[in-house]
This record gives sequence, structure tokens and C-alpha cells, in this order.
Amino acid sequence: MHLDFSREIKITETEKKLYVKLRVALYILAVITYGWLGFSILFPTAYFTFSFPNPDSTKNTIINPREENGNIIQKGNVETGKKYKFDAALIGNYTKAVVSFDLNNKSASVEKGTVTLRKSYQDFFYPEGEPLDYADRYVNTNIKISGTLGSYGEAVYILADGKSYPINSTRTFVAQGYSWDDVKPIDADTLANYEKQSLFTLQSPHPNDTLLLDDQGRWYLIKDEKKYPISNVKSLDRSPIAVSTASLTTEESCQLTKQTLTKRTYVCEIPLEKFQDLLGMDYEFSFELGNTAKIDNLNIAFRRETSWANFRLKISETLTRIKNNYGYAQ
Repeated sequence: MHLDFSREIKITETEKKLYVKLRVALYILAVITYGWLGFSILFPTAYFTFSFPNPDSTKNTIINPREENGNIIQKGNVETGKKYKFDAALIGNYTKAVVSFDLNNKSASVEKGTVTLRKSYQDFFYPEGEPLDYADRYVNTNIKISGTLGSYGEAVYILADGKSYPINSTRTFVAQGYSWDDVKPIDADTLANYEKQSLFTLQSPHPNDTLLLDDQGRWYLIKDEKKYPISNVKSLDRSPIAVSTASLTTEESCQLTKQTLTKRTYVCEIPLEKFQDLLGMDYEFSFELGNTAKIDNLNIAFRRETSWANFRLKISETLTRIKNNYGYAQ
């Protein structure tokens, strides 16, 4: 038995008009909400930040703000004439990067400031060491080069320098330049011989004994935050990480300007078009200020502008991501 009391409900003409208006408003709100969500997915903005008052916060997503010599920036204090660096790791093509500096309330205003950007892998920007002969060091000796890939269960590990680095996702695996063909199954006893490290993520540099090969045929070996040119490379048991030679010389810069309606925020905008064909997903920023200042927060917003080309690019990226997520299982 179905009871329908709607026929017994009496509403006035005014209430009926209000009901219609509210229903139309609800439909419009739903269309706007879904439209905004769709727009955000197709033309995303990726945000990164670092708080100098809270350097250990898990909310910090900018990598290692530091002096050029590698020393950390103490409490956001920067000096005239010094160069400072920080990184952000990001997958996908974006149109521009908007960099902003929030100064401490007691800081002097910024008179002049320049931000410069390069793109590759973190370790390709390491300083260069003395050349090595690969065959003499590894092939003709009992020294076995590490840096191989092993799988145990559903996890994949980088096995390097007596340590194991579990890779956190298939996206990271692909973005960091590794090949599924190089993954070899290992057993629990083999894995136990390596000291387990924290997860290897997009923000991680490649570990020791990683091999890099640039598009000019030059080989490098990563060791203790240096890249060593190597020759006479043979008897390899895995693929190198491909890098772009142009990453070392391709730069884009912008000048900091004070943001309108704010007292302590300085902003500049860097176009990213010239970096799109460079291999790697690490964006290395460097900056110099014209006077001593104290920074509270660093912020980066990577934006993708609205265009038909970017729409097609997003669809292509989505299909590639699906393929990468299921490629290893196949």
C-alpha cells in the first residue's frame, strides 16, 4: 500500500513561486559547482610552500631552501649578495610559475630581487667531480656497482650502497626516469641484506650509484651529492636515467615586485614554455635579493592557462597516468 499525502498539501501561490526559484537556484549552484570542479581538473594549479618559522612542518612541500653552498637558511634570514636555492618536484606541463615571498613584519622591504629557474633531476644539478673510468672501477675489479631495482611482493625497491629505498608509487617510478624492464624479483633474504630507508618519492634525489646519460652521450655516476663523468661504460645490468644536456644552461628569470594591497609580499612570474621538452620533474629555483631581509614563507603556484591545447594535454596526461599505473602489473 502506497500512501501519498502530497495531494493533501496545500501551498499558496507565493510559496509555489518561492519553491520554483529555490529549485532553479539549486540547479544553477550544481552546474557551477561541477563546472568549477571540471575546470580545476582540466586546468589545475599546483601549490607549494615552506614556512621558515616552522621548518619541520609536514605542510612544507618546497624542497630544501638553502644557501648556494648547501647550508640551510637559518630562520629565513637572507643576506645581500648571496645566492639561495630551493626546489619543487612536479609532474605535468604547466604554463607559468608564480613565486612569492612573505616577509617577516620586522624585515626591511625588498629593494630588488631576482628569481631564476632551471629544470631537470636534482642530482643532475650536483657539482661535477673528477672523471672516472667505469671499466677500471667496476668491470675489471671485484667492486660491484649498486643502484639496481628489485621487486618483493607488490613493492619495488632501489638497492643502492647497502640500502633499500621503497618507491612510493608507479607515478614516482616513471617520473624519476626508471624502466620497468630493469626490475628484477628478489627474495626476503636478499632484501634483508639492505638497510631500509624512508620512502623514495618525487622529492627524493636519486641515490648513490645511479647512472645518468645525457642526450650528447655523456655518462655520469652519482656519488655523495656529486656527479662524476664516466668513460668506458660496459657490462651494464640496467638502464641509465636519461637527462637533457640543455637543462644545465636553460634558464628563465623574473624580477620581484611588491604585491598590490599587501605590505610584506613580493611576487614574480616565470613562464615555463622553454622547459617543457626537458627531461626531469625537479624545478630548481635560485634567488638573490638586493638587501638583507627576513622571509617568513616561500610560496609557488604552478598554473596551467585555459586553452584548447592544454585541454588536449590534460586528456593525454590522464591516459598516460592510467597506463603507468597498470603497466607493471601487466
